[in-house]
Amino acid sequence: MNSYVIRVYRKDPASTNGVAGIIENSITRRQQSFHDLAGLHAAIEDFIGTDTFDHAEASQIDMYGYEEAVANG
Repeated sequence: MNSYVIRVYRKDPASTNGVAGIIENSITRRQQSFHDLAGLHAAIEDFIGTDTFDHAEASQIDMYGYEEAVANG
């Protein structure tokens, strides 16, 4: 499972669309900046579209983490 961190550095109080920041894949450390909500949406689509994890075949380990899967048998 891939996890993404979104950091918002600026918000324009005059615009609900005015945000800027970075999205990062927490495993590969790949980063992409965005300058508004549309850019954030496009960056998320790009990250998910290039994600090699097959979400259709998610296992218990993928969904809950290794420690939880081992603890639950």
